[in-house]
Amino acid sequence: MKELTLSNFTAEQSVNAASQRQVNYAAALATHQQILEQMQERSAALRRHAKFCFDRGDYFAWLKSLIPLVSHSLTFTPSLPQMEPPSRDEILWNVGGDGESCVKDALKQCLSDEWTMVSGYRNRNGEIDQLLVGPSGVLAIEVKNVSGVVSCNGEFWWRDKYDKYGNLVQRGVPLRDNGGRSPCEQLNASASLLEAFLTRRVGLAQVGRVVILPNPSARIGQIRDCRVDSVFKVESITLAKVQRLASFGLGFATTDEVVCLIARDHVFHENLTPEAFV
Repeated sequence: MKELTLSNFTAEQSVNAASQRQVNYAAALATHQQILEQMQERSAALRRHAKFCFDRGDYFAWLKSLIPLVSHSLTFTPSLPQMEPPSRDEILWNVGGDGESCVKDALKQCLSDEWTMVSGYRNRNGEIDQLLVGPSGVLAIEVKNVSGVVSCNGEFWWRDKYDKYGNLVQRGVPLRDNGGRSPCEQLNASASLLEAFLTRRVGLAQVGRVVILPNPSARIGQIRDCRVDSVFKVESITLAKVQRLASFGLGFATTDEVVCLIARDHVFHENLTPEAFV
């Protein structure tokens, strides 16, 4: 399987978040060091003043100088700052990246170089995690690296969460992105726009759409009125399944031509100004 990466949003966001945490930690360390140095300078100045009073025989002044010296010695010393833990978003970006890598590795095992995986395609409706382009057609993939039992009823998706002992701990947790979209809404919004583009350009009939669950702890529950072509776990990926789901042909174009068109469309949307989406 050949690969083409157009963008890697999850990796970029994760790296940026980790870098910002490192910057914040370095700044906190610098501030901590500055406070310690100021405290040490203050302590040294108080000791010098006390010694000066004692050396000149002014014992009353010396006794008075001991009060701020002792008070300063009892001042709370700030503890060493700790690195901030990863935020929820950073954890989700890392988990998403791991899931996409898992799906990619599984597809490599069953697809030849007749197939190309395009990662990070984006249009004005959002990003598609992975696109497979092969002799039989185009398949859009939404990767959801979540645990628990995943179910859907139309456009509403949810999961039931279990602990490591198999006990149900939370039921009916909605499965949606930051914009409130379910996996099928995410995928269909971008895939439909890409499908229309490829239909105009090369007569492609349809883009296949699947949601893949790479997490070993994930299970598939009730799937009703599913708005994508299939939902399955990563271990069930086979060449026959990919060919069946991406079975709508490439119109009058070759695989390489379709890949080039997808890349061009991605670049086009990347270069659009925000006002163009209004």
